[in-house]
Amino acid sequence: MRIISIFWHPVKTIFRFIKNSRTWVTWDRGIVIILLLGWLSIILGGFIVIGSQNFEGNLTVKKVSFTYDGEPNRLFTQPIDNIQSLSIQGKQSLVISGKFSSSDSQLFKQDLTKLKQITLELPYPNSYFSLTPATLNKSELSLEEIRLQSKPRVSIDYHPKNSQITFCFPQPNSSSSDTSSCLDNYAKQTSQPTTGIASLKVDLGQKPLELLLSGVNISKLGIKSNMDDFKEVKLLLQPDNLSNELSLSVSSPTNLII
Repeated sequence: MRIISIFWHPVKTIFRFIKNSRTWVTWDRGIVIILLLGWLSIILGGFIVIGSQNFEGNLTVKKVSFTYDGEPNRLFTQPIDNIQSLSIQGKQSLVISGKFSSSDSQLFKQDLTKLKQITLELPYPNSYFSLTPATLNKSELSLEEIRLQSKPRVSIDYHPKNSQITFCFPQPNSSSSDTSSCLDNYAKQTSQPTTGIASLKVDLGQKPLELLLSGVNISKLGIKSNMDDFKEVKLLLQPDNLSNELSLSVSSPTNLII
């Protein structure tokens, strides 16, 4: 309204001049009015644009939730380097390559040193695995990217005290946007997770990593988890020099904590 009032006063003055002038013929007045209206339309068009507009910018927040409804395979995060801990919780299946060892090798039915690859099955909503550098403050672990696929819900929570970020991918019909309860309601259900909502890539680096597992099945090692009695398993992983990238197709619900 303020923009219109700024231009209306001179326009009204010009119209009054044309109306009161006796030297103008009818067709002269018509041409001037058409030109004046055209000029006014161009000026106002610069301020009023009809239609949807896309805006890009930076936000500084501690917590945000949204539903992505754009094109699939959208890059969501840039690389996050020197990660001191990376944990994933939720029903997943992934393959890790490298050399494995453990301080308690009697737990396993097969010699770990003979394995070059293991498949981790996380069968329960509260199953999880975490990766941490074996040597403190010497991390080459990095989250290369997260890509959003088909209309996922995403909740992000930043904890400044411990410099921790939680990415929650809840079920589409979940009413909770709190990352701390991302899996709570789903843990009581028996329905299958929604698969392929996002993908992530992790660079394991070249330095040894501690792999902590809970509620995980590893068929090659004879490990079968029990939902009523989770046992933690610790492994030492020396990433494969030729294949040190970990790729994961994310299902919902999933918690990713870094």
